Amino acid sequence: MEATIALRHSQGRWLDGDALRDIGPILVGLVPFAMILGVTMSDAGIHAGVGVFGSFVMYAGSAQLAALGLMQSGAGLGMILLSVVIVNARLLLYGASLEPRFRNQPPWFKWLGPHFLVDQSYVVASERPELREPARFRRYWLTVALAITTVWLTTIGATMTLGPVLPKDLPLSFAPIAVFVSLLLPKLLKDSRARRVALVAALGTGAASLVTPGAALIVGISAGIGSEFVGKESN
Repeated sequence: MEATIALRHSQGRWLDGDALRDIGPILVGLVPFAMILGVTMSDAGIHAGVGVFGSFVMYAGSAQLAALGLMQSGAGLGMILLSVVIVNARLLLYGASLEPRFRNQPPWFKWLGPHFLVDQSYVVASERPELREPARFRRYWLTVALAITTVWLTTIGATMTLGPVLPKDLPLSFAPIAVFVSLLLPKLLKDSRARRVALVAALGTGAASLVTPGAALIVGISAGIGSEFVGKESN
């Protein structure tokens, strides 16, 4: 019933309001990662226009960073391609998971839609099991793709253009953490169990870092998993 109401409500609109609400918080974490990529390409002497175009064609920030690093170190083409394939291998699993949503789509969407399959789009789409109607999913997916692409390419282009005037000590080391935290937001906002596990894991990591810094992450993860088992037993 809710999906039907949402579909009727969104008829006549190209953009999907649910998609914008879902992807909004995640885009915040995407900005610093795009800045890292922009700075890296700028330092490598790549023109801003080429960098933005290449980022759209490749559409995979982690693989792009890996490829740039190998290029700067003088690695061969085969090693660079192998690295890109390995880094992007997870997208095969994402695609297999979302295949039922693409099965009954028109041919143009089956070709275009998968290009925008990244961690961010997969996370928000997988949290929307009610998007079974092809047109509804198509509108949702394209809205998410437009939002991610706009923020991603705009940030990269701006960073590359402003690179010479940006502070050299720009604190971007937190970018990977920001990306992964933002990917957790949809689950944390909707699932109280996920919030409990995340809180216990964070507290466990913080406490363990005071005693055994080297094992803090393992302790935190173990505490989070343990809290989930305790929660299931109590239910």
